[in-house]
Amino acid sequence: MTEERSERDKEFDELWEKSERVKIKRPADGKKTSVFSIKMDRELLRLLVERARELGIGPSTLARELIEEGLMARGEELPLHHVFEVLQTRIGLLEARAKQGS
Repeated sequence: MTEERSERDKEFDELWEKSERVKIKRPADGKKTSVFSIKMDRELLRLLVERARELGIGPSTLARELIEEGLMARGEELPLHHVFEVLQTRIGLLEARAKQGS
């Protein structure tokens, strides 16, 4: 087993030497983002993924925009760029529905 591990270690070392540094891009506006996990049942997740696919965006993006929309509906003031993103998503959804109807 030590022989097997030594061989893997050598392989790893070779790959490490050949590797390049990764540059992480920050959001264009310089704002940091955070990850937030949400539990939901499978059917709700399926609907979220399906709608996101129709809009051509990721499910986490759609979830964030729906949360923003919900906060706006409750009278919370959001930064203008958040409002703009929510409106873009709604327009995209309406366009996708219109295409399905034609």
